[in-house]
Amino acid sequence: MSEENKDILNKNEKKEKKGFFARLKEGLAKTRNNIVESFADVFGASHIDDDFYENLEETFIMADMGYETTEKVIEDLKQRVEDSHIKEPAACKELVINIIRDQMSVDESAYDFENKKTVVLVIGVNGVGKTTTTVNLGVGLAMQGKKVLLIDADPQGDLTTCLGWKDTDNLGITLATKLTDVINETMNDPTVGILHHDEGVDLVPANLELSAMEFNLMNAMSRETTLKNYLSQVKNRYDYVIISCVSI
Repeated sequence: MSEENKDILNKNEKKEKKGFFARLKEGLAKTRNNIVESFADVFGASHIDDDFYENLEETFIMADMGYETTEKVIEDLKQRVEDSHIKEPAACKELVINIIRDQMSVDESAYDFENKKTVVLVIGVNGVGKTTTTVNLGVGLAMQGKKVLLIDADPQGDLTTCLGWKDTDNLGITLATKLTDVINETMNDPTVGILHHDEGVDLVPANLELSAMEFNLMNAMSRETTLKNYLSQVKNRYDYVIISCVSI
């Protein structure tokens, strides 16, 4: 390869890498702005009533806080509002921050997973930043020297395209292929088809073929453990397996 062609190739790689991180930054900013605007609307209400608590609960859910945690925060807030005789929604903001801080308090054993093989599910409604979070978490762990496998479990293939594989329809091996192998008890190499990204993470990609798996799984034996069975074949090769799930 000539020096001129090498320069062109290097420039293209830099452009692609810049575009990759630009997309991550844009996705994070969008998620942050949407959440901030929603909270601003809630705390900008005129008075505290059932609608205020319902809107706050909805905002927490949309921010992927989780249903059980949201319920605990709301109940705690109601009690503190009553005890402190608070009338204005704006005055609840500091209370909510303190309540969430209390919920996040953990003991030393909470981080034991850092020394274990770990499988992480990234779940949430559409548009809250699952793909961005998955990529950032995976790349961040890889930068710390961890071996990371990302799994795109969404038929839309957002994680796959985000990592640079745009033409998902022409991917020869995807998550659907791996699950089909498990169902049919086909003895194929479970690592074949795993893609390798320059940022140090591996990827099991996805495309619309994954949608058809719902019908294939209906008549499959032990269908509830199909993904688990595939993971059992590959997870020991990695420190972390992070699965970006379909929107709920």
